[in-house]
Amino acid sequence: MLGTVDPQTEILDADQLCGHLVADDSIHRKLAVLGDKLFTDEDFADLYDSARGRHSVPPSLVAKVMLLQSLEGTSDRETVDRVRCDLRWKVALGLALDDDGFHPTVLTYSVSA
Repeated sequence: MLGTVDPQTEILDADQLCGHLVADDSIHRKLAVLGDKLFTDEDFADLYDSARGRHSVPPSLVAKVMLLQSLEGTSDRETVDRVRCDLRWKVALGLALDDDGFHPTVLTYSVSA
């Protein structure tokens, strides 16, 4: 099933708490500002069965992660580690500071789909 991003801001939103640490001219800031316009979950809805399975990691989030992964040349495991621990990535992705991210196989399955 298609998982979607919750539009409501988390109390520990990385951008609200630490966004000032991310340079305005960085790809991380640009993705934080424009990412939701570039990638929406609805853009990927046709790829998901609406009646079966568990909710997926939101595909708009996976798309933004894969963009950063490509730009920074990281492996799947290093990418997932950055999603969990790097403030710049959390700001760029619109995640809360305490977001656990997801398993590296999410990226593998997304590429093969």
